[in-house]
Amino acid sequence: GYHNLDEWENLKKQYNWTCPCCKRQEPEIKLTEAHIMPIKYGGSDDIKNIQPLCFSCNCKKHDRNINY
Repeated sequence: GYHNLDEWENLKKQYNWTCPCCKRQEPEIKLTEAHIMPIKYGGSDDIKNIQPLCFSCNCKKHDRNINY
Protein backbone atom coordinates (compact mmCIF):
# COMPACT_ATOMS: atom_id res chain seq x y z
CA GLY A 1 0.00 0.00 0.00
CA TYR A 2 0.91 3.64 -0.27
CA HIS A 3 -0.54 7.06 0.39
CA ASN A 4 -0.16 10.43 -1.28
CA LEU A 5 0.26 13.99 -0.01
CA ASP A 6 -3.46 14.79 -0.29
CA GLU A 7 -4.35 11.76 1.86
CA TRP A 8 -1.73 12.80 4.44
CA GLU A 9 -3.05 16.37 4.58
CA ASN A 10 -6.64 15.08 4.93
CA LEU A 11 -5.56 12.78 7.77
CA LYS A 12 -3.90 15.65 9.63
CA LYS A 13 -7.10 17.67 9.17
CA GLN A 14 -9.19 14.79 10.60
CA TYR A 15 -6.97 14.92 13.70
CA ASN A 16 -7.34 18.72 13.81
CA TRP A 17 -3.58 19.04 13.23
CA THR A 18 -3.09 17.56 16.72
CA CYS A 19 -0.83 14.78 17.95
CA PRO A 20 -3.26 12.26 19.52
CA CYS A 21 -0.64 11.23 22.05
CA CYS A 22 0.52 14.52 23.60
CA LYS A 23 -2.37 16.71 22.32
CA ARG A 24 -0.05 19.42 20.99
CA GLN A 25 -0.96 21.07 17.68
CA GLU A 26 0.82 22.29 14.60
CA PRO A 27 2.54 24.75 14.27
CA GLU A 28 3.85 24.27 17.84
CA ILE A 29 4.95 20.79 16.71
CA LYS A 30 5.51 19.17 13.32
CA LEU A 31 3.33 16.12 12.71
CA THR A 32 5.11 13.10 11.27
CA GLU A 33 3.73 10.02 9.54
CA ALA A 34 3.74 7.15 12.04
CA HIS A 35 2.82 3.61 11.06
CA ILE A 36 0.23 2.06 13.39
CA MET A 37 1.44 -1.45 12.54
CA PRO A 38 5.17 -1.12 11.82
CA ILE A 39 6.30 -2.10 8.33
CA LYS A 40 8.75 -4.63 9.80
CA TYR A 41 5.81 -6.44 11.43
CA GLY A 42 3.73 -6.60 8.26
CA GLY A 43 2.16 -3.14 8.24
CA SER A 44 1.76 -1.22 5.02
CA ASP A 45 2.27 2.35 3.89
CA ASP A 46 -1.46 2.66 3.15
CA ILE A 47 -3.09 5.74 4.73
CA LYS A 48 -5.25 3.41 6.91
CA ASN A 49 -2.03 2.37 8.67
CA ILE A 50 -0.80 5.94 9.26
CA GLN A 51 -1.39 8.18 12.26
CA PRO A 52 -0.08 11.71 12.72
CA LEU A 53 2.29 11.89 15.69
CA CYS A 54 4.74 14.62 16.61
CA PHE A 55 8.39 13.70 16.22
CA SER A 56 8.85 13.20 19.97
CA CYS A 57 5.86 10.86 20.37
CA ASN A 58 6.78 8.98 17.19
CA CYS A 59 10.28 8.35 18.59
CA LYS A 60 8.83 7.11 21.89
CA LYS A 61 6.52 4.74 20.00
CA HIS A 62 9.56 3.31 18.18
CA ASP A 63 8.47 0.03 16.57
CA ARG A 64 5.55 -0.82 18.84
CA ASN A 65 2.05 -1.34 17.46
CA ILE A 66 0.19 1.60 19.03
CA ASN A 67 -2.93 3.26 17.69
CA TYR A 68 -3.91 6.44 19.56
